[in-house]
Order: sequence, then C-alpha cells, then structure tokens
Amino acid sequence: QSYPGGRFAATVLARMIPALLDSGMAGEAAEYAATLSEQFTYAPAAANALALRATALSRAQEWEPAILLYRQLLAEQERDALTDGEPSAALLSGLATAAYATGDRILAKKFALQYLARTRSGPDAGTLLTMLGIIARGDGQQELANAYFRQALQVAPETAASEEIAGILFDSGAYVDALQQYTMLGRKSQN
Repeated sequence: QSYPGGRFAATVLARMIPALLDSGMAGEAAEYAATLSEQFTYAPAAANALALRATALSRAQEWEPAILLYRQLLAEQERDALTDGEPSAALLSGLATAAYATGDRILAKKFALQYLARTRSGPDAGTLLTMLGIIARGDGQQELANAYFRQALQVAPETAASEEIAGILFDSGAYVDALQQYTMLGRKSQN
C-alpha cells in the first residue's frame, strides 16, 4: 500500500481515513489506519489511529479484528487516569455492534446497556435500543422487546423505523407503535 511521504504524511493519512470511511471504502481506511498506528506512533495525528482502525474494520465487517482492537482500546481507557476509567461512548457502541454481528448477544447487550446508561439520544442510541429489542425478542421477552423498540423510535426515529420492527410490533398487538413505524417508513420512502 502506498501512502503520502514527507513530514505531513501522518496528518494526510489521518485526514484520509474519515474521507475513505465516508466514501464506503472501509477496507482501505483500515489499511491506512494500520499504517498510521504502526509507522507514525510518534505523530500527534496518530493519536486516534487505533480507534479509527477499529471503526474501519467494523464497517468492513471484519468483526473479530475489530473486537480485538476495541477490547485493547477499552483496556487502555480503563487504565487511563485522565478518563476516570470510563470508556468513550463511541467505543462502547462499536464494541456492542461488533459483538452483536458475531453472535455474541451477551457481550453486545452488556456494552449496549453501558452505552445507554451514559446517553440515550442520537442515532447510535436508536440503533442499540433496536438491537436490544431484537435480543430481547430472541430471548422470548416480547414486552421488553416492544419497550426497547418504542424507546428507539423516540430517540432516533430516522434509524429505528424498519419494516421488520413494525411487523414485530403489529404481531405482538402493539398496534399504535406499529402504526408509528409504518408512518415513519412511509415518510422515508417519499424522500
């Protein structure tokens, strides 16, 4: 993999990674982040390289290496006196999502709940609440699943609305919630 040379190489790489992620080029972003974290450890621009690499690996659906990096970052943050041992919300969200994708529902639930204990707004919260609803449904806890789906729709209607969730809510008798989901889906399709 070639990358820019010179004294600004680390800065250029650090700026290229988010651009590659935004362009849907997660594999390339992961490679650039690996280069940044391994070859430019001295550069301030490389400070978030591991977190960027973990994010890129997740978006590339390379779940196992992403989880390893997320766990490494989690251990570092727990030992960091400047963060009071509190992992970042982005780290918790990423780890929950990657764990869920690998089928580790227990780990996914653990980190999703930790994330939601800190913040209950925004698209990540909506995604994690939806994920918890799906987990609860899989565990046979339909009422809890419906509660998670309702919360997801409240905090992030744009990310929580799905035909599958609407169907689940309808089948369980939560008609008002199902109607909200279908209405939101209708609005999405008109845009």
